[in-house]
Amino acid sequence: METQHAEIDGRPPTTEELLAAGGYGHFTAMQVRGRRLRGLDLHLRRLDTANRELFDRPLDPERVRLAIRSALDSARDTARDTARHVAQESALGRGDASVRVNVFDGEKILVRVGPPAPPPGKPARVRTVDDARFLPHVKTTGGFIQAYYARLADRDGYDEALFARDGVISEGLITNVAFIGGGGEIVWPDAPALDGITMLLLRRALPYERRRITVADVASYRSAALTNSHGVRIVDSIGDVPFAPDDTLVKTYENIEWDEI
Repeated sequence: METQHAEIDGRPPTTEELLAAGGYGHFTAMQVRGRRLRGLDLHLRRLDTANRELFDRPLDPERVRLAIRSALDSARDTARDTARHVAQESALGRGDASVRVNVFDGEKILVRVGPPAPPPGKPARVRTVDDARFLPHVKTTGGFIQAYYARLADRDGYDEALFARDGVISEGLITNVAFIGGGGEIVWPDAPALDGITMLLLRRALPYERRRITVADVASYRSAALTNSHGVRIVDSIGDVPFAPDDTLVKTYENIEWDEI
């Protein structure tokens, strides 16, 4: 994420704090439009649950909301000051942004604000890798393993990779994956993985099943899609298995209501 503004408790972070925020800790990422976002309650619950596990203490959701509002306000003011010189209001000035909330030291909340991400692009070419994330149910900071496999995937012409330790599919490097059967049924892998916010919102909106899905099972599904904070991206193929396009999840996500921060 290209950061244009960062703050902790309404002030700029020190270099030491920025380094610490990239170490032992957790985070959540979101897309904000007009100072609203989808699944606010799920983001707040994620941060509190992870904080209890990693630091043995709760995290006040109102502190998180105030921290996000403060960072967005500061980014907006800076963007509007700039707009006076360029005669064009930026997305940040309108309250549209990518926001990342990092928690470290058990209580410090670092909020980074950058330009909004574009919607997902063309259908994705996907591969599988025989590996898994450590502590997959927590959105931990760091991300070396994801960056490593993302580089290899990009080098070989793929857009994303799915973790499939011992052949069992769990999640993508930075996504969840859903499969759609021949009868239109929506199936999410039943394996250790991060409960992505977009995935959880779609599960609220549509009936679904969870199944153990192996690499060998992929060909039995008609369609597939990837989900993350950017939205829903249709899958073109996984390995050498092609899929038919299906925009059911895309349209459902587009109709999910936005929450005021």
